Amino acid sequence: MNQKHRKLYQAIAQIVSPPTDLTITEWADAYRYLSPESAARLGSTEAIGRHIKRA
Repeated sequence: MNQKHRKLYQAIAQIVSPPTDLTITEWADAYRYLSPESAARLGSTEAIGRHIKRA
């Protein structure tokens, strides 16, 4: 198998592999992004240290 095929198969495997188990806070830190229309500051946010009060 040549290098191009190996890279292709690795990319496909990464795309179709199931997501890792994340808490809500971990998911937010990894994937949440604020757009210019929705926030005063652009970019990713960190939820660590913030707590959601549950009823």
